[in-house]
Amino acid sequence: MYCKKKEPCQLDARIIRKDNEVRYVTYRAELTTDKDGKAVKMVGSIQDITDKKKAEVNLKESENRNRALLSALPDIIFILNIDGTYLHCQVSDRSTLLLPPHELVGRNVKELFAPELAAQFLAKFRAAHDDNTIQTLEYSISIDGEEMYFEARIVKYKARQVFAVIRDITKTKKSELEARESEKRFYKAFHISPIPITISHIENGELLEVNDRFLQLVNMPREEVIGSSAIDLGFWADDGDRNAFISELKREGRVNGFDGRLRTRDNGIRDVILSAELISIDNKNCILLMIFDISERKQAENALISLTEELTASNHELRQFAYITSHNLRAPVVNIDTLLQFIDKENLNASGNAEVLDKIEISVDQLKSTLNDIIQLVAVKDNRYEPDEKIYFEEVFDIVTTNLASQIASSGAELNFDFQEKYIMFKKPLLESIVQNLVSNAVKYKSDKPLHIDVRTYNKGEYICMSVKDNGKGIDLTLYKDRLFGMYQRFHEDTEGKGLGLYIIKSQIESMGGEIEAESEPNVGSVFNVYFKVHKDKN
Repeated sequence: MYCKKKEPCQLDARIIRKDNEVRYVTYRAELTTDKDGKAVKMVGSIQDITDKKKAEVNLKESENRNRALLSALPDIIFILNIDGTYLHCQVSDRSTLLLPPHELVGRNVKELFAPELAAQFLAKFRAAHDDNTIQTLEYSISIDGEEMYFEARIVKYKARQVFAVIRDITKTKKSELEARESEKRFYKAFHISPIPITISHIENGELLEVNDRFLQLVNMPREEVIGSSAIDLGFWADDGDRNAFISELKREGRVNGFDGRLRTRDNGIRDVILSAELISIDNKNCILLMIFDISERKQAENALISLTEELTASNHELRQFAYITSHNLRAPVVNIDTLLQFIDKENLNASGNAEVLDKIEISVDQLKSTLNDIIQLVAVKDNRYEPDEKIYFEEVFDIVTTNLASQIASSGAELNFDFQEKYIMFKKPLLESIVQNLVSNAVKYKSDKPLHIDVRTYNKGEYICMSVKDNGKGIDLTLYKDRLFGMYQRFHEDTEGKGLGLYIIKSQIESMGGEIEAESEPNVGSVFNVYFKVHKDKN
């Protein structure tokens, strides 16, 4: 170590310790002289800089590795300002650049690319810088007349600068495009077919390909279907159907006209006819399946069956109605005809004529009553109403209890109301008729016990329920359940009545899309639950 007079000196050196470990040190020293300038002594220090030296070596090695790695990468590397100005460029293959690197630096993306693509780049630069996230962008440009495809990955480099790695994906992209075109040609008929078609593995049901009509049928997106199993997706409504279908397919190699049921995403069931053939793909047995949706045809068939059943029931009801009404009409007519023969036509003032006329009057009243019943029954069956009135239950029950005030008072009935649902959309005259029939029946068929009538309204799914409960005589439903809502059905001979009330109530409710149910037990009482279809208030 050589030091000039009066000047500090420094030296970095490598030393080997006694244990053979190599350490790096820095020597610092200063020469002290006498008044004649002769060296008297040297004062110095030794600092261990091994850690610092190793860090510098590691950093240099890392820089060399990164530099070598970047040089070896086929990617184009840019450093840009977030305004789109190129600050640095590194590229191994200059044929992928629009301009040589030295001409590119200082230019802006807005000068080099179409406005739409330049705007996309600037948006990605800003997002990568401001959000400190990785941004990607795929784009294509024409270089020397050839369309080339690139993928850009952009990250924040430092303040107002971004680091962009551009990869040439032309070969991959063109391979994808060629494969897609090939697939398009191969599956053209498959995909444009109006019939739902699938290709799947026979063993595990994995769906390899489906057409759009199939996706529409099951109401599912392609990405959720392709690669999934038809078994796991639950397309088969009945596992037994699939087992029978697969067995026949394996045995025969094809299946034609197999009746099955398909489950859609919303758990809807579609009636289908299946035809399939075994095909081989990559040496694996697969199913080419064609599906014919016959749900509408099935619905039409079921509707026809329902209509037939309804017409049969209506015809039976009409016969019953005709028989009963003809009987009820015939009896008073025969009476009148017979009584007319007893009138003394020669002497109209004869004393016996008055008695005969009184009896004729009774028969005429019976005839009027029967005709009024017929008019009322025909009106109930013919009329179809729209639920366009907002009717409050409390208001209707006030009207009915006022109309029946004397009957209620004489029966000593106690009425209790719990209107959880305040109103319905209905027809007021119909609701008044229904309520009046139910309340008057409860009063009419009271037992010896103090009469209690409990009325409650509440919501039950798509219906509003009105429950009318009493503790009267009740009805033996084990005997009369099937006749309960029939015409001219009476269940208490000791009480006057025609047996039309419940029939009329049921017809009125069903004409508005509702239902009625009854629970009853002799000497306990009855509960009539009327279910009104919920209709929105159009106002």
